[in-house]
Amino acid sequence: MSPEVKTGIVAFGITAGGASLLGFIVLGVAAPKIALATLAILLCVLFVLGSVGGLIALIVSITGIGTECPECGKKWAKVIVRSKIVEQKKCYGLVSRSAYSRSSGSISGTTSHSGSVDHCSISGTTHSSGSTSWEERVPVIRTTYLMYYKCKYCYAKWTEEKVKEVEDFDIERE
Repeated sequence: MSPEVKTGIVAFGITAGGASLLGFIVLGVAAPKIALATLAILLCVLFVLGSVGGLIALIVSITGIGTECPECGKKWAKVIVRSKIVEQKKCYGLVSRSAYSRSSGSISGTTSHSGSVDHCSISGTTHSSGSTSWEERVPVIRTTYLMYYKCKYCYAKWTEEKVKEVEDFDIERE
């Protein structure tokens, strides 16, 4: 687990715990003056608000992963300056496919049990559905980009390689 996620979880716990503590303090001070049901509702509202605030802190912490500057370490500092194609080639890649099917119909027939002279007619409808997924190797165009970034706080500059694969629908292959 990355340090950013751990920090977000700690922030969530502190916020929810702080709201609960505040609720208990209010409960202790206001207990003689307010009905018990009102205090319970107040405590629940504070806990929910604290939990929501903590969840927002966790989400904000997680979304900042990968956007920090390697020099100053500040989050949401990465700004794309430009990108350049380093390599582009046709090759094969693995793609995931999925399909969903649904069918319905009617059935009818007769049945009899051994030793019995009675025949019974049966009819009804049937419905079925299902999904399946699989992986297959397909022609792709693999493009390698050199991404140029700068920090919006300390103006440090750095580069990273990014690879993108797109399925090649061109019929003619080399």
